[in-house]
Amino acid sequence: MKRATIWLAAILAICFDCSAWAQMTFRGFVLNQDMFRTNESLDAMLIRNRLRLNTEISGENVSGFA
Repeated sequence: MKRATIWLAAILAICFDCSAWAQMTFRGFVLNQDMFRTNESLDAMLIRNRLRLNTEISGENVSGFA
């Protein structure tokens, strides 16, 4: 978890540094699925969260996709 946080911080720092001279585009979605048992005790059968985020950076001398 600590390694993922460090990578995310590094990517965000690079993106904000590039934003002055490049165009940045974000696309993606958030999906939430919940299933609960209602006849018996209220048990959670499935709780699933998914986040997908695509980032594109483009400019005169730079382009990238993450």
